[in-house]
Amino acid sequence: MAEQASDQTVDAAPVTKRPRIVRAGNSAAVARATLQMMRKPALFAAILGAFLLPATVLADGLRDARRDFLKARSAVTDGRFRDALELYRKVIEELPEDAVVRYEYAQLLRDLNVPEEAGRQAREAVRLDPSLPEAHRLLGTLELAASEKDPSRLDAAIAELQKAHQLIPYDAATSAALARALLAHGQPAEAARVLDDMPESRTQPGLMRLAAEARARSGRTRDAEGLYEALHEADPNDREAVAALVDLYEEEDRLDDALALLHELEAKDPENMAVTERITIGLGVVNAYTRHPAVLAMETAALAGTAPGRVVLGLGSSNRRWIEAQMGIPFETPLGDLRECVGILRALLAGERLDFRGERFRLEGVRLDSAPKEAVPIVLGVKGPRALGLAGETADGVLCSVLASPAHVRRARAAAGAGPRFTIAAYVPLLVDDDGARAREAMRPLLARYLGVLHGQSILADAGVGPERTRPFRDALLDGEDAGHAVDDALVDTFAIAGTPAECRRRLERFAEAGLDAPVAVVPRGADLEAQIARIGAELLPAWRAMRCR
Repeated sequence: MAEQASDQTVDAAPVTKRPRIVRAGNSAAVARATLQMMRKPALFAAILGAFLLPATVLADGLRDARRDFLKARSAVTDGRFRDALELYRKVIEELPEDAVVRYEYAQLLRDLNVPEEAGRQAREAVRLDPSLPEAHRLLGTLELAASEKDPSRLDAAIAELQKAHQLIPYDAATSAALARALLAHGQPAEAARVLDDMPESRTQPGLMRLAAEARARSGRTRDAEGLYEALHEADPNDREAVAALVDLYEEEDRLDDALALLHELEAKDPENMAVTERITIGLGVVNAYTRHPAVLAMETAALAGTAPGRVVLGLGSSNRRWIEAQMGIPFETPLGDLRECVGILRALLAGERLDFRGERFRLEGVRLDSAPKEAVPIVLGVKGPRALGLAGETADGVLCSVLASPAHVRRARAAAGAGPRFTIAAYVPLLVDDDGARAREAMRPLLARYLGVLHGQSILADAGVGPERTRPFRDALLDGEDAGHAVDDALVDTFAIAGTPAECRRRLERFAEAGLDAPVAVVPRGADLEAQIARIGAELLPAWRAMRCR
């Protein structure tokens, strides 16, 4: 029988507690040796290494393993990562059952962007020591990163982070990682509760921002507002805090507060465009001819990288006069060409390597170096019945031309044959003025021009305005004359929103009832654009939000 074990110390480095060798009373006995690492006060003590060897061999082996372990740490500090990897592997061979060595090795692999092997080592560390919270946290964060491409791994991330949180409930890094995972899983209330228990979520900017997001998404808008205001007070030029506050103010219909905040920021820093962190960005629209679809995909991906999740690509076929008569590009099958263009763009923006031989376009082994992380919606700028049908089949929505009446919006949705998630947007001539007559007068020249441009087209016929009515506007356009005097109030009311705020709200309601999802304001030349944007935001936007049926 082995006698009761006694402790024998081995020389220790300043960063570690003295490792212990537990020896049996006689040399034939077998005992377990361990290295212990000094922990931060908030963390648990972790045991480095354990294996069975005769006592005389054990001390030398443990000393060598400990020396290699410290060399590995030193190599990481010096940036000699290849040496560090080799040393960690050597220690793992010597101490295969040590959880902490595997955890630190996994950390290094993660930092060197080798996530799969890092995950394997982290899982082994968790298996070897289920009470090691850092290993659970590392594995959880690796799973969380992987879930961006494979959402099925999000549940595993949450499970590991919850285990780490149970072991060290007041560790800020663990709480933050768990909150991010819960937010990604659509559980903002649970994320907010995790952060509520963290004093740092009221003092550290990063945690404050995360806690504010969780509270805002879970309906605790007042709490979120308080945190964002504290961030803004600490740094008046904090763009993210300003953008978040503006969003909260708009949701509460506090448009004056939102505008005041943006004006304040602009006055302090004219180059700081906080609003551009929220606005949807896109071209409305680009044709399929003057840029090859591969070039369009490349440009769109670059734009999506600058404004992730906020880019919409508008495509159209343009018209025969511009494309064929003026630029000499064949314009024989515009709808077929547009169909091919949409298909090519879908594939390239999804990151596919594409070989394609169509009637119009050809590609051989084309792939984007950096495809957008989020899908880019494609809308078609089309008007005719067949083109609208193509939009319903291949696109995410339609961007209707200027002079799209409520009647045309109804036909566009019906012709597209698409469901409620299909977006209908439209350019709408719009002008707000306390004097309604003055607003309508200022709108007439713009309408006269487009009535001439769109003479005889179905978009006007949808509103009951035939070619006999628009012939004078066409003639005036060709003669270079202004026919604004010929635009009566009936035409203004049919194709535009112009008048007092109350009149504009009533006309907006007609578009909402017709199924319009997004009006794009076209402000007449000569109007004060900045003043119009402010008035639209303050006097029309809340009404539009309230009246939209989808």
